[in-house]
Amino acid sequence: MNTIKEKYFVVGEDEFHTQLIIKNYGDRWSSFYKNFFGHIVYIDTELTQVVCATVFSDININSNLSSFENYLGHIKTIDFVSVLMLTTAYPRRRDLLKRAVVPAISKSSQLDMLLNDSNGWLLYNYQLEELVVMATGCTPVEAQTLRKRINQKEASAFSETESINLFGVSLKDLITERAEFSPTLYPEYRGAYLLFRHLNNCM
Repeated sequence: MNTIKEKYFVVGEDEFHTQLIIKNYGDRWSSFYKNFFGHIVYIDTELTQVVCATVFSDININSNLSSFENYLGHIKTIDFVSVLMLTTAYPRRRDLLKRAVVPAISKSSQLDMLLNDSNGWLLYNYQLEELVVMATGCTPVEAQTLRKRINQKEASAFSETESINLFGVSLKDLITERAEFSPTLYPEYRGAYLLFRHLNNCM
């Protein structure tokens, strides 16, 4: 029996999956999300374990595209880094699950190496923050503040990125091409760990 389940639903209309996503969000949950669209992947065993879950206000995700299990079938499930990227990027950034074909502006073997864990893409919050620290010598707290402003798409933050350079590439070009102007994300460590343990029969 297939124990990995995936579901798209309307929050509040599907009580079982709504309660799963509320539990997964914990303190981040808000009643504001009622009637939003929800997506959840979970391990359906005696103890239900959520792998990844998200809510979104629009329905621009095509649920007819390849499923979570399809993507899972194309990665090395014994490689935790690959499992982590899948649980973090899916479903909104599923396009990043393929190796980046980087245009000439931000082409850099050094950046390829630094972003190797995310297929050459700028995906994780910590990646953006560490790149800012590397380039400017600022504190981690200052880098986190700039990262939040960038993710909130503040115009002044993007102006600052024009003068920040790494390996001959401006941070603005790096964000434009390797993050595609999308916010960076927190790695989904917990879900990746649960999935990795399930797939590899780990205790």
